[in-house]
Amino acid sequence: MEQQFKKRAIIPFIIFIGFIVVSINSLFKGIEHHETWRIVSASIGGFISVGMAGLLVYANYKNGKAASKA
Repeated sequence: MEQQFKKRAIIPFIIFIGFIVVSINSLFKGIEHHETWRIVSASIGGFISVGMAGLLVYANYKNGKAASKA
């Protein structure tokens, strides 16, 4: 079961890392070019992606804990 979870989790993890990289890159470009709209949008996008990742980790932890009790 642990191996199956690792196989299912690798693609979302790669996508999450990609979103973080794009967000950080946009943030730096916005700071470099003094574009407030880019800084705000990159910050919001990064915050949303980190929040969604946190919710997914919490849901997987909760489901794994419930499955181990059964």
